[in-house]
Amino acid sequence: MNEKAEKLQKKRFKWMNVEGGESYAIVKHAEFLLEPQMMTPDCQHSLEAAYTNLQKMLERRKDLKEAEEYKETHSLLYSVELEA
Repeated sequence: MNEKAEKLQKKRFKWMNVEGGESYAIVKHAEFLLEPQMMTPDCQHSLEAAYTNLQKMLERRKDLKEAEEYKETHSLLYSVELEA
């Protein structure tokens, strides 16, 4: 969700609370707003695990280092920097 959409959703959530909106709708809207915050760490963890697995695979398969796919993968992998 982009920043503008997120601000709009937060305004809508505040309005629902002030106007005494249906509690089910308020709860669902709150869940909707929190979902990206909960998903980001999981996605980051999955990305780091995939990166590590690919590194290990390249280390194990040095016999393929003359293959074009190996060279491309190696180049791409080491051009990507993951945040620690």
